[in-house]
Amino acid sequence: MLSLKKTSIVTLLTCGKKQMAGTGILTGEAFMERLVSLSNEEIEDWIIALRAAEVMAKRWQEDIAILTDFRVVKLKDNDEPPLEIIRYDV
Repeated sequence: MLSLKKTSIVTLLTCGKKQMAGTGILTGEAFMERLVSLSNEEIEDWIIALRAAEVMAKRWQEDIAILTDFRVVKLKDNDEPPLEIIRYDV
């Protein structure tokens, strides 16, 4: 049976600064600040992106990244800090 595991950027980061050292990846604190500042429309866009990412992970059988502008791309092809990562598990 196919299992998809959502990994939030909050759980991926443990640094106390705004960005992890040497990267553009937001820390949990910065991520939460961004989350709180989202409008209702942006939250709806995020939900749509999550649903699309889940479908894409199943279809491509790969991990998927949701970017801060809600684009959905293969994690291996991504070079930007992700907002969310959808992991593909067999």
